[in-house]
Amino acid sequence: MCVGKLAASCTKEHWKHDLEMFTQFGLQCLKSDNKFEIKESAISYFSDLSVLAKNEIPMPIFEDVMAELFKVCMKDDDALKKKQEEKPQKPGDFSLDTDSDDMDNFEDDIEIDNSIVDEKSAAVNAIGVFGCHSPGLAKSCLKEMISALQFL
Repeated sequence: MCVGKLAASCTKEHWKHDLEMFTQFGLQCLKSDNKFEIKESAISYFSDLSVLAKNEIPMPIFEDVMAELFKVCMKDDDALKKKQEEKPQKPGDFSLDTDSDDMDNFEDDIEIDNSIVDEKSAAVNAIGVFGCHSPGLAKSCLKEMISALQFL
């Protein structure tokens, strides 16, 4: 959502009505589990909003946003998974030679879910942005922030 970036470049008076509308839309997107890109964009929007609004974000909205950010951080992701099909190992298959065929296929043995990594990265960044630009609000949930970041 580029609205957060646009709003940050203008005064709040110019965007007051639009910000309320986009904030409600952003909350819907943030709570959606349909597509990670939508959720990630909503997280970025609220980060940008905190730069603009500072401590003036209404507390109920702030609490909703932080609750969703904490859920993202605490999500059990299994981002690194071994592929289901395990190759049977035979005695003598192990090689210390880094140029061997086994090493060439090393990347094929690990599957990374980038969507979860990107979503968590956006959430961690947003928590930091809220801490920097909305410290008055952030201090109300400092323990939860630390717990969520320690879970990663």
